[in-house]
Amino acid sequence: MLLINTWKRNDLLKKSISHYAECPRLDSVHIVWSEPDPPSESLSNYLDHIVQINRKDGRELEIMFDINKEDSLNNRFKENNDLKTDVVLSIDDEVILPCSYV
Repeated sequence: MLLINTWKRNDLLKKSISHYAECPRLDSVHIVWSEPDPPSESLSNYLDHIVQINRKDGRELEIMFDINKEDSLNNRFKENNDLKTDVVLSIDDEVILPCSYV
């Protein structure tokens, strides 16, 4: 699972999701959302579309927003009961790692 921290940088988030959607071992991405307004429907739809066109081998890639009411860099460390994996890679939206790292 990949945990991406973002804040008011939708273009970077789109670029990150586009890249990571191609990573064959990745099964889910949780986006730590700490903005005052929830993600727009157009952003959610765009990210879903990116996943559909970039995923490999017909596998599913789940995209979830972890909505936080307060803006804090520490939101990425909050307990998350929706995790279905033992391994979590936490990065910021501007970080693009090779799929071999993921």
